[in-house]
Amino acid sequence: MPTLGSVLARVIEGGVEGVVDAETAAAADRLAVERRLAEPPAAFVDAGEVDAVLAERFPPFDRPPEKLLARVFDDETLDRYLSGWEPGDTAVREGALYVHPERFPLGELPETPPVERTLGVRLDETDLTFLGSLPTLSADAVATVREAVADRLGGERKAARRAVAEAGYPRPVVDSLEVETGLTFAPDLGVRLVDARTVGPVERAAMGRVRAKLHFEGER
Repeated sequence: MPTLGSVLARVIEGGVEGVVDAETAAAADRLAVERRLAEPPAAFVDAGEVDAVLAERFPPFDRPPEKLLARVFDDETLDRYLSGWEPGDTAVREGALYVHPERFPLGELPETPPVERTLGVRLDETDLTFLGSLPTLSADAVATVREAVADRLGGERKAARRAVAEAGYPRPVVDSLEVETGLTFAPDLGVRLVDARTVGPVERAAMGRVRAKLHFEGER
């Protein structure tokens, strides 16, 4: 039967292993964050978040500007365009109208959707599909705008994580370890840990505990 010293040593060893495991996990988390910082800003944003920004910042027309479109299309082309028109969730979508008052004007409409004014995304003729003289957003244009939104959102998050990394991650340092455990003694003073799985129900106080006192140090 083990001695009291060997039992305590085994319990303390188990407590130390738990602390080491926790510190190892914390180090792995820090390494994961550092690796993540090597990724581009867009990696910090998912597609649903980009969708939400586009819907909020670039809402679609409630209805197409028929009077202005009539200046560009003949009646047959206008009817065909209107028959396939849908508002969608955002004005930034393939086939949606794109107006720029200087380069692609349509009446007195301001830039619509205002991707250059809001995001600094300048769309040229290669980014657009033309219906006659009317410019609409191509799939490539939509992808460019989505990338700009993701870069802006992700850039803010990446900067925040980098600031934390540069400030230093807190590292747990154990100051002391206290062990309380229930024991049973044999006539020869050998000891055995109380095990509720084998001796049946025991009082909660008899189950014992391991308590660690620690503090955190910053890493540079």
